[in-house]
Amino acid sequence: MASLIDHPPGKALLPFERGIIIGRHETGQNPAQIARETGVRDQTVRDTLRKAQQRDEQKSSHAGAPRKTDAITDRHLIRSTKADHHQPLRELNLNIAPGISVRTVHRRLH
Repeated sequence: MASLIDHPPGKALLPFERGIIIGRHETGQNPAQIARETGVRDQTVRDTLRKAQQRDEQKSSHAGAPRKTDAITDRHLIRSTKADHHQPLRELNLNIAPGISVRTVHRRLH
């Protein structure tokens, strides 16, 4: 049986070749089966799958600092503003969320 991927040893996989490996894994094939059918070394298949999983995990993580307010605090800020729209931001900040900055309160309201 001819190998699916004509990959020279010692060379990096092309994105297309990595896609074939990842696609076969997503259909339920195990790394050993993928290596046999594609002609790529078993360890290369495993490394490719591990790196793809790490990339997916990094994509799902949120960049930047964690939020200082939760949804409940945000709603409370909005309701207080609607009840008294002339209330200064500083006062709103001190009454509802003293642990955050006035600028954060401003961002949550806009």
